[in-house]
Amino acid sequence: MEADAGSDEPIGAPGELNERLLDAVGGAGPQLRAVATTLLIKALDVPGEEITLIEAMVASDDAAAMIDPAAAAEAAVELHGRLLARLGQLGREHGEAAVVRSMRGYVTGQVERWATRAVDDADNRRRAERFLAWAERPEQLEAAQRRGLFAGMDPDELRRLAATRAEEPVTPETAVAVWSEVHGWLARVEGRLGDRVIAAWERAGG
Repeated sequence: MEADAGSDEPIGAPGELNERLLDAVGGAGPQLRAVATTLLIKALDVPGEEITLIEAMVASDDAAAMIDPAAAAEAAVELHGRLLARLGQLGREHGEAAVVRSMRGYVTGQVERWATRAVDDADNRRRAERFLAWAERPEQLEAAQRRGLFAGMDPDELRRLAATRAEEPVTPETAVAVWSEVHGWLARVEGRLGDRVIAAWERAGG
């Protein structure tokens, strides 16, 4: 994974790695940011606050910001502050570098797993919906059959086809769209918070 060309050297300040972790998670696109933030919230295991943190995440997302920018900004500050406080607490107990390495490894690994499932799910849903749409519109199915599509198939057969097609490989377009975003984000994480960066932070006195 190549480092982000815009990455800057750490200065070794306490809490700097924690801030970089939150910056990396928050720097993803809307859907990926929600996934990564949720994973981080669960990994940090803030006692009694998981639901509150999830609510703050939702209240600060792009859709919420379009409705009420001030409230969304306030929720973002609250979310950031609580996550930073929890990271600080864990850092005092186990060492900031160790905690951030663990959180980074967990979140990036789970995001890669999510991407695999997202590709499968997105393409499977699209296939199933396409076949079910034909099955629910007999007149369109008949018109399609006159053009040579779905020859000899009735709506029940199309419904069965929708179920079986969910097991087929995904399309290249779906995979490229999801994985391009994920790979770009992973490169950002590496640039802001890779092992080289953490080692430099430790040498600088972190």
